[in-house]
Amino acid sequence: MAAKLALLLASAVLSVALSEGVVRLVIRPSSMSYGTLLGRELPPVRVVPPPRPASPARDGRNDENATQPTDDRDPAASENDATPVSSADLQGFFREDPLLGYAPREHATSPRGWWVWNNIGARATTDTTPQQSQGKPRVLIFGESYASGSRVRQQDAWPTVLGETAGVDVVNLAVDGYSMGQALLRFREVTRSIDYAVAILVFSPTADLWRDVNTIRSLARRSWNSYIVMPRFVVDDGRLVLVRGPYAVPSDVYVENARGLSEPLQRHLRAYDRFYFAARHEIPPLIGDLVLWKIAATLYATSERAALLRGMRVEHIDLDSEAMQVSRKIFETMRDDTRARGRRFVLAFLPEPHDLGHLRRNAGNWRRAMETLCAGIACVDLLPALTQMAPEQIDRGYDRTHYGPAVNRVIAGAVEHELTPLLR
Repeated sequence: MAAKLALLLASAVLSVALSEGVVRLVIRPSSMSYGTLLGRELPPVRVVPPPRPASPARDGRNDENATQPTDDRDPAASENDATPVSSADLQGFFREDPLLGYAPREHATSPRGWWVWNNIGARATTDTTPQQSQGKPRVLIFGESYASGSRVRQQDAWPTVLGETAGVDVVNLAVDGYSMGQALLRFREVTRSIDYAVAILVFSPTADLWRDVNTIRSLARRSWNSYIVMPRFVVDDGRLVLVRGPYAVPSDVYVENARGLSEPLQRHLRAYDRFYFAARHEIPPLIGDLVLWKIAATLYATSERAALLRGMRVEHIDLDSEAMQVSRKIFETMRDDTRARGRRFVLAFLPEPHDLGHLRRNAGNWRRAMETLCAGIACVDLLPALTQMAPEQIDRGYDRTHYGPAVNRVIAGAVEHELTPLLR
């Protein structure tokens, strides 16, 4: 019996050794990991790339399809205008910010003028004064790219259209790539110096839920060229608590992790980033050097990440998830802050373009999410206005990732319809 067990063990060891040898022959070298196998990075995978990116201020934006200037010509541009459409035209210019991670660069204009930031970093061609104009109430817009009207010219973005059609002073303070937590921080920062009548926060569940339990965007979405540590909130004993990143200067993440994952960042990610999986970024003793273990760890981390994201899509929203709890507390806090100043708060629900097909067929989870998050909060559902449009009327912005001018006009009209009674 002992001989058979020894033979079995020897066979197993030999099989593992042969498998290891064969697999190692096809692994390609990579500066981001142990190596790649069939295009997959094998553990340990770096959280932060070795070379520091040339422009840290670009962090925090979904740069997929828009990270570099493109040679595609804008069909509406003058034939004499040879300036290519750049990421700055689609998303704006940014600077590092010790609290927010990154923020709009004040008094900046993109190459084609598609995006203009004013004195407070609002998407506007004129400066924002501390006080509201007589007879023209001020409406502040917060959120991320869907709130800012990203990927279209400034005059076509729905906040700009809303200001023109509703006769109100719309201040577009939404920032591409922000979480709801960052939107709350920006709201608190800006409203210390300007007055307003209504604050609108735009929430797109599929795009936003995951960001409120994430700190380094590339951990959740590998297409995001974003590695600085974003702030987030946690709910502790019913209170909303801010968790800052471990670096006072956001771009120090590149310096401190140049040789690999530092202990402070590792502790932070383990505690606060739900998309950080130790199996993908750390190596256990003994078995960690086995390629077969690396493959298993990669499959595990990929599966867990996919399951986490799936629970935040409109088809499968987990109403009891941490992301939902954090987001709801953020909304309640923003409502309470506006109420304390005698102002109004509105939470606007806006679906992503690729969610519309499913929501036309079944909006049950969408409605349940709204019921959960809108208890005691004034909410606007923008889904009906979009589903009333024929599918062929749903246009896209320049890089096809966001809504185009036609949908932006519909959004502006729907918001105006709900906003008018609040301003009487």
